[in-house]
Amino acid sequence: MIYHLTRASRHLIFWGLISFALCLTAVRLLLGSIELYRSDLEAKVSSELAAPVKIASLGAGMRGFRPALVLKNVDVLSPNAQLPPVIHVKEIRVSIDLLELLRHQPLLTSAWVTLIGAELSVIRHPDGHIAIAGITSNDDSPPLWLLQGERFEILHSQVSWQDLKPSPPVTKTPALQVFTAVNILLKNTGDDQHLLHMLLQLPEQQGEALQVSMQLQGNFLAANAINGLVYVQAKQLALPQLLKDSLPEAIRLLKGKGDVQLWSYWHASQVHTLTAKLQLQGLTLQHTGYADIALHNLHAQLNAVQKDGQWQVHADHLIIHSDALQILNAKFALQFPSAGEFAVTQVSAELPSLELNQLHALQSFIGDFIPSSAQWPKLQGQLRQFSFRFQPQQQRFAILGDLLDFGITPTDSYPSINHVNVHIQGNELQGTLDLNAQQSSLNLPQAFPQALALKSLQTRLSWQQNAQGWLLSTPLLDLEVPDIQTKSDLQLQIQRDTYATEINLLTRFEGDTDVRNFGQYFPTKLMGPDAENWLAKAFVQGRARPRGVILKGALADFPFSKNQGVFELILDMDHIDLDYAP
Repeated sequence: MIYHLTRASRHLIFWGLISFALCLTAVRLLLGSIELYRSDLEAKVSSELAAPVKIASLGAGMRGFRPALVLKNVDVLSPNAQLPPVIHVKEIRVSIDLLELLRHQPLLTSAWVTLIGAELSVIRHPDGHIAIAGITSNDDSPPLWLLQGERFEILHSQVSWQDLKPSPPVTKTPALQVFTAVNILLKNTGDDQHLLHMLLQLPEQQGEALQVSMQLQGNFLAANAINGLVYVQAKQLALPQLLKDSLPEAIRLLKGKGDVQLWSYWHASQVHTLTAKLQLQGLTLQHTGYADIALHNLHAQLNAVQKDGQWQVHADHLIIHSDALQILNAKFALQFPSAGEFAVTQVSAELPSLELNQLHALQSFIGDFIPSSAQWPKLQGQLRQFSFRFQPQQQRFAILGDLLDFGITPTDSYPSINHVNVHIQGNELQGTLDLNAQQSSLNLPQAFPQALALKSLQTRLSWQQNAQGWLLSTPLLDLEVPDIQTKSDLQLQIQRDTYATEINLLTRFEGDTDVRNFGQYFPTKLMGPDAENWLAKAFVQGRARPRGVILKGALADFPFSKNQGVFELILDMDHIDLDYAP
């Protein structure tokens, strides 16, 4: 029985191959006379495209087991005979899958169309629909037959592109762009699914190469109908050309190239999620009125999602390298409305480490947001494990981190200090600030005539928001200066609207000092020039042993000459020579 089945199978295979060979021979004989049908084909294609079509030559052959038509030098003519052809294609190859055709499939869905050396013009209109010049219908609707064939290819071709629907913040219509060496593959699968792959050479002034892959659903050529996944890879993009219409007016990107990879999900021609990998090099940023910023490298991985009417953008593994700025493995996040005018609703960052003196490299970008930033003091020290979050509209913030060997460069306007270790944590409602300093100095130019040498400083300062504004307090502030140690209980109440400050200070002293040096601990800059001059000359010699200080009242009224507050200094003096009227 097995022998007879095997023999029957051999006969079936043998005569099947003979039949198939005879069919192929018949197809080849028919294809040999295909040139006779060139005029009929021109008429048929002209009718389908609603535009006159001219075919220079028509041939036929086999593409594997597929019969194929070969059309050479095909022109889609302009309605105006004086104008050049709307579309010119050096060669078109059309092959038919006979097996698919025999399965009662429509002819178009069994076709594989290849255009070689085409010159096409693609336009996205203001309503969002995409049109190809010369092959749209009379009402300028998209050519749906492109989405019905089995496979369409465009090889070694030139494509011009113009987007008449620019996206914010770009408001003006971009110029026409022409791409050469374009290769496109469109595969239409079942359930109205489409795979589109594109590889093209960018113009020299824009970059090197661009690769795009899309997995789309439905008629993506219609208005606002791009739905699916999109992947983009670009190499050596010329960033100044690409971003010239997207940056704020005061900021320009003078130099820079980059490699970019994008993964995105689109719905109704809008991006809903985006993941990007950026590797940018040789950036030079210019901000009007400030020094240029040069960045050697900027690497980051971006993740963006549109949720509840907001774009949430996260930059992970952020690396910035320049001569003046080094940021490694930082995280940055930004939140802003997905529609309407751009306005930041939340910004946050995480920095494993940062040298504070490098922040001045970013002054070109903070200058418009911080008043008189050019006069701000220079910071020293290192941020460690630092994070913050800020919501400008609600005036909310959260902060956590350490400052090692923190210092502020002395100026005539701002207080300064050096060699302080700081730990800060809190938010807009409450928080704490731990200070620990050894062999430091404190400069309060508005209060003291010279910097105060600090042997040690240790305290935990708490802040709390109350009905009046801000309350800053510490139950124990340990301070040691040469020859004297102090322990203080301090409270500062800062008014919310006027920033007027009231102080409540109680200090206890230990130790003594030469009376000629004691005057440096008086805030003589607040007491007036006469008091400053008297304290500097009145004490000729002796020892001062301070016991305590009480200071209570509005700092603006100090030294309370009209009894608006309390200022008491309790001290013992030994062997004093005093010049009452120096």
